[in-house]
Amino acid sequence: MAADVLDSVLGTTGLVCLWTAVVLRCPYAVRHPAQRGLWLAVATAALAMTLTTSIGSVVPEAALGLAGNLTGMVSAGAVLGFVITIMGGRRLHTWACGTVAATALALTVLGVTSRAHLSYGTIAEIPPTATAYRLLLIGTHLAVNAACIAVCWRYGRGPSRSPLALGLRLFGIGTVLAELYWLRLFAGLFTTSDALLRYQPTLMSLHGILRAAAVLVPTAVAVRRAAADVRTIWRLWPLWRELVDAVPHVALGRPRPRLHEILWPRAPWKLLAYRKVVETRDAILVLHGHAGPAVTAAARDTVAAAALPDERAEATLLACVLREARRARLAGLPPAGPHPPEPLGTGLGNGSLDDERTFLLRLAESYATPPALTFAPPRSLPRDEDRRDERRRCA
Repeated sequence: MAADVLDSVLGTTGLVCLWTAVVLRCPYAVRHPAQRGLWLAVATAALAMTLTTSIGSVVPEAALGLAGNLTGMVSAGAVLGFVITIMGGRRLHTWACGTVAATALALTVLGVTSRAHLSYGTIAEIPPTATAYRLLLIGTHLAVNAACIAVCWRYGRGPSRSPLALGLRLFGIGTVLAELYWLRLFAGLFTTSDALLRYQPTLMSLHGILRAAAVLVPTAVAVRRAAADVRTIWRLWPLWRELVDAVPHVALGRPRPRLHEILWPRAPWKLLAYRKVVETRDAILVLHGHAGPAVTAAARDTVAAAALPDERAEATLLACVLREARRARLAGLPPAGPHPPEPLGTGLGNGSLDDERTFLLRLAESYATPPALTFAPPRSLPRDEDRRDERRRCA
């Protein structure tokens, strides 16, 4: 009883996963011809599995088995096309299509003329036409699956964590389960033992789940990247807004509410996150000139008194300096003077865009911490005297 419930749950899960993959990847398959074979393989596998459920009752019983087998044959042909695409043998596509078409035609003829698809049992129990039908059907699936397993093993193994390698591994494992399924059917032509028969639905359901997962790997990667971009925009927005208030010319557009940036973006999230990083960095470069060595020294004392971890100390130091520089800029004070610039931190200008993004996110967190919020350098700092002297000279 428990096994029947498990098979039912796995079967439903497999179908839902397959049809979800078919729907989500359909637009991509339409735009990219190289992906159509893989998508067609999953779509026809989903249709073939659907015909084995109660939905298949709409098809006449005499034609149901043949319809399911022909749909599975199209799926096998699509898998073969996928294998040929991976191997770079585009010239073999015509041969593959012809082979699958000939096999499907032979199955149709055998099924229509002798109703071979309705005969079950060992070779000794079924007529020769049914034997030919079963051997042709099972042999084709075994050969195609074996080729697919070999290609997925060759190109998907190794330590690579790329989406392509992960997709090949998942698709390969799913194909191994399908191969076991067809091997059991092949063994059933020679023996009446049903020792492994109860595992057949489980094998096919897990095969569907894994193949759907393989097809959805690019979608999962895209969702993860989009989530990272949204997280960057959301977390960086408070710091970006504060700095842009003081240096509005670095922003390409007028500031908008935080939630609007996420729900109604003026550009794709990826571009918007990139702009937030670049504009925040540019604002820091401008404001950095409004903080002299005395401000930086006071900020160092504040950070030292807070006893922060090393990875937070640098970001908090810059956050303190930026708060004071922003106040000076908004107050209309000129830059701090011809002092040598203090380093901005190893996370800015010294690495990749991802390194800058990571540092700025840490800076955004530090900007709202007590050391930065309460930072206020003494008003008697030499920087203020320098600015008063500069204003007198300008007057």
